[in-house]
Amino acid sequence: MKLNRPKVITWWIGLILALLAVMGAVFDVAFLGTYAVWFALVSAVLMLLATCLKGL
Repeated sequence: MKLNRPKVITWWIGLILALLAVMGAVFDVAFLGTYAVWFALVSAVLMLLATCLKGL
């Protein structure tokens, strides 16, 4: 399987989602704490798909 480099915008979106997940787990922010696990999951899936699919 050949892995591809994700586009810059995809990488930034994944990074922002991961940072929101970390902030939601560490700090007591109502909205971020509620969805921290989902932010982390979406970030990981986005980065995996961007690495496996060309042009994402």
